Amino acid sequence: MSGADHYKQYNDAAQFTEADWIAGLTARDHTVIALCYDRYAPALYGYILKTVKTESVAAPILSAAFLHIIKGIGDFVPGDVRLFTWMLRITHLEMIRQTGEGFELPPMAHGLPGGS
Repeated sequence: MSGADHYKQYNDAAQFTEADWIAGLTARDHTVIALCYDRYAPALYGYILKTVKTESVAAPILSAAFLHIIKGIGDFVPGDVRLFTWMLRITHLEMIRQTGEGFELPPMAHGLPGGS
């Protein structure tokens, strides 16, 4: 099995490779999106919370960032950066967009996916 069919046999995120995540997110597979959120959202949320310090501000940033991640997965270029690094950069840009706060990260080749 390869490509989009390969990831569907898993129901445990620990078994996913980066290629599985990319294939599932690209296919907009709801199970993969939920697993991806469960796996990566806590780390992304922790990063946001360290900067904005307020849960009521951090939660909508995470939601918007994850939408950008899902909508923009087609812009991800494997080999340029790891998937989590790309997700963190999108989260960082969304945090800056919503609050103006954040530390500098290396520049991305593209802005936020989805035209924002």
